[in-house]
Amino acid sequence: MKRMMSVLWRLLFCCLIGFGLMNYAYAYVCYNGSQSVGNGSATFTVMVNPVALNKSLTDTILTSMNSYASCYGAPGPNSKDALRVNSLEITDSRLTDLGYRAYIIDASNQKTAAPAANVCLWPDASCTISSEVSITRPINAQIGIDRASGSGNWNTAKTIPANTKIMTMKTQMRINGGWDSRAIITWNFYLNADMVAPAYTCLISQYDSTVTLPSVARSDIVSHGAGRYPNAKKAFKFNLACDEQTRVSVTFDGDTLSGTGTDSVLKNKLSGNDNVGVQLLFNDSTPVKMAEKLEVAGSAQATELLSFNAYYYYKGGDISGGPVKANTTFTFEYQ
Repeated sequence: MKRMMSVLWRLLFCCLIGFGLMNYAYAYVCYNGSQSVGNGSATFTVMVNPVALNKSLTDTILTSMNSYASCYGAPGPNSKDALRVNSLEITDSRLTDLGYRAYIIDASNQKTAAPAANVCLWPDASCTISSEVSITRPINAQIGIDRASGSGNWNTAKTIPANTKIMTMKTQMRINGGWDSRAIITWNFYLNADMVAPAYTCLISQYDSTVTLPSVARSDIVSHGAGRYPNAKKAFKFNLACDEQTRVSVTFDGDTLSGTGTDSVLKNKLSGNDNVGVQLLFNDSTPVKMAEKLEVAGSAQATELLSFNAYYYYKGGDISGGPVKANTTFTFEYQ
């Protein structure tokens, strides 16, 4: 009886060992160059070449993963080994300040913006293939950045130094049919050289510092009635030399004439005619409001001529003959 029990225990022990071998007979492994991880978590480092950042660059690929990344596993219907994206993000604020966002293009050439959760990377864009054979395949994905035209802050030059981490992607392994929270691969993308964005600016080459309106009869202004008097105006201009594609804004400041219902009329600084002021128009059509930024060139050429006009403005009431004088200062902003 004792001998039989001993044999039985040996058989049970062997069966348990055999079961364990079946469960861990292979590892699902992903590679980043010489780095690798099997059935677990790891952090991979990827070096990427910088691109020349400028306003014309609205979309560019930073890295193609199939040149360095691959996985080995059994992606068929039984084991269902696979790799998907959990998150993707830009980690350097200088890139996001320029308006850029991250995206990924999968093996089916589908582009998905960050965070790109659940995008399948391996074995293909659907995370499965029909064959049950264990295979090694590259990760056929491209990671890039894009931005909407006209977005971002380009008023100062920016340099992102070499060895700066600019992006992070977290991916998750599916092992034996289940997405494993203990099998997270973090891909950190670093620059192997400086990435530079130029400043966009302009130089005011010429402008009219004094604008003299033509004389007008008191009776003409009164008979026309309250509002902008259209029959006496004076043009003035700003000549700019710009980096192409610079976005140009200007802000005028000055004391405004009360009671007009608008902040675009400068008050008369001389005593005696408190009901008359000066109104400025951009391109002879847009009233210029004081202390409010006005975009005058969305994407400047190498030379820009900005045209304004000055008009008398009558708010009604008594006026008398005499001089009218108004002052304004201006501030240009470039991006």
